[in-house]
Amino acid sequence: MNAYLLRYLRFAISSGAVFRLSFFKDRVRNVLKLLGSLRKSDIHNDPIYSEIEVSTACNLMCKFCVRPLLRNRDRLMQPDLFLKVLDAIPNTLFLNLQGEGEPFLNGHIFEYAAIARKRGIYCLTCTNLNLPSSVVERLPSSWINEINVSLESTSSEAYRNFRGDRSDFEVLTNNLEYLNRVRRNRPRYGLWITLTRSNIRELDNFFVLAKAYEILQHLRFQFLQPKANYRAAYSDELQKDTIDQKASTAIEELIKRKSKKYRIKASVYSEKCRWPWGGMFFDVEGAPHPCCLFKNVSVSPVANYHSLLSNELWINIRRDLLAGCDPPPCQNCLFLWK
Repeated sequence: MNAYLLRYLRFAISSGAVFRLSFFKDRVRNVLKLLGSLRKSDIHNDPIYSEIEVSTACNLMCKFCVRPLLRNRDRLMQPDLFLKVLDAIPNTLFLNLQGEGEPFLNGHIFEYAAIARKRGIYCLTCTNLNLPSSVVERLPSSWINEINVSLESTSSEAYRNFRGDRSDFEVLTNNLEYLNRVRRNRPRYGLWITLTRSNIRELDNFFVLAKAYEILQHLRFQFLQPKANYRAAYSDELQKDTIDQKASTAIEELIKRKSKKYRIKASVYSEKCRWPWGGMFFDVEGAPHPCCLFKNVSVSPVANYHSLLSNELWINIRRDLLAGCDPPPCQNCLFLWK
């Protein structure tokens, strides 16, 4: 979390946000509240990291995606709801515009990023980049700070096996080539890669791909989520392809060595869970959740999110985590491996 705070501070200084004292002072106070609450189950700070699910519609059918099981799939968040959510989290430092769908299917995403940036918020998102040129050409001049491109293979056949028949690896690479030609200081681009037992052999290929495009500044790896509500979407074959906790430790060390070898930043998304203290996920209907892995859970509307921070569910989750126990709603989550 300290790394995130330093990253935001660099952004705030470079963007001039640090000088807009009308909100910056409040955010500093909120961060101090958060730092004082990390060992408490009952907290009084606002989230500093928020995800807003702008889309549950998607143009691909990835075999590991939980989206087909969502009750609110194939929806797009409209501007009035987005503003309502953003107004409720004035002290957020980082805003991730993503969820279980393809964010850029929502034509308002560029507008949403601009609104967030004008409020001094660092804005990022993730995309499969199987997008038409009319959308891709808007990325370099957008207000988005960081765009991560998701993929699981560097070969067309294996990529399609992971991403479905509607996916096209050539479209992805053509779009990367375009972005590389017109590169600017912003956005920052990176690769977001889900690792399985079958694609771990491509580890070097991912680094080679990243080095081929100067715009790609980092690689972020994650493992298939073993939580029950995610495994329910996996085929028997995919469940066998899931990397377990024991193997993950060795893979993390291997990625560190590859990062040094290829001289490009790389990490595994497996930090100690801090979501219940400093994070908030708003689904496409504007409902708040303790983290982005809560699916099909009925909760109060966004207007009441402050009361949710102190409700019994969230307090119990924090209490269990502080005691070194797995909270029942979080059983088998890979973010508890730490």
